Parts: sequence; structure tokens; C-alpha cells
Amino acid sequence: MCQIVHIHGSLGPLPWQHQSRDLASDVPYDSMREEASGEVLFARSEFSEYQWFETARSSIRVIHETGEKTAQLQQACEWICDCDRLYFLGFGYHPSNLQRLEIRFLPPRTKHIRGTMYGLSCERRQHIWNLVHELGTVSPGEALINTDIYSFLYDHVSFTMG
Repeated sequence: MCQIVHIHGSLGPLPWQHQSRDLASDVPYDSMREEASGEVLFARSEFSEYQWFETARSSIRVIHETGEKTAQLQQACEWICDCDRLYFLGFGYHPSNLQRLEIRFLPPRTKHIRGTMYGLSCERRQHIWNLVHELGTVSPGEALINTDIYSFLYDHVSFTMG
């Protein structure tokens, strides 16, 4: 099973991550739309919107304010150190986040690093290309793809081993 660690939290669990039977407290993705393809997806009320907002609000972590190394951040650092393939999805590559994740301390040429760079400035792209060139086993042009997450996973990632 795929495991995801969100070092800054998330807006709520994904459909397969329900931690309780109380689905009313979970924040449905696309929760501000009442219907899709003509069918009602859920009953929306002021109370449910308040619950969803509170769940999302309480699930976000602002780690730059405390400087602490949270359990999620520690888990991410361990996974990054131990993995063979490293994918950054929807990541902004802010220098402080890269520092927190200890990316510069990875041994050179040991990881297959790829990620999305959709919407990033030319300056940020150049900075990341330089870092990927130092660390990666593929060229920066192959590693950083200017596309959305779905297209990146569908078109550029093989989920088979080998």
C-alpha cells in the first residue's frame, strides 16, 4: 500500500484513509460542489461545512513557526534517506523545506529523483535543476516535469519494480 506523509498536514483524509466510521467529520474532496454529473454527492449543510472547516483547519501544521522536528517530518527524512526513488508532487521546493528534509545531505547519485514543477518561477526551477543535478541519477530535464500531479504520475512514473 502507498503511504503518504504530509509534513504540513492535509485538508483531511483521502477516501481510503478514513480513521473512523464518522464520515461526517471527514472533509470530502471537492466539498464545495454540491453535484457532479447531475447527481448529488452529499447533503451539504451549514453544520457539515463548519465541521469540514474545523477538520481542515486543525489538520494543518505550521512548522516554520516552532522550528520543531515533528514526527511527520522525521518520518519523511527517514523515508527520503532509505528510498531508491524519490518523487516530489506539488512541492514548491522552498529552500527552508529542502533544508528541513535534509536533501543536501543525501549521498550523490544514489537516488532516482523526479518531481513536478508546475507553476514555479524560472529562478526556482534553476535552483532545483542545480540540486537535482548534484544528487540525481537522471538529468534535470528528465527529473523535473512542468505538469500537474496526475499527468506526471500517469505519463512519467512506472509503479512496477525494477
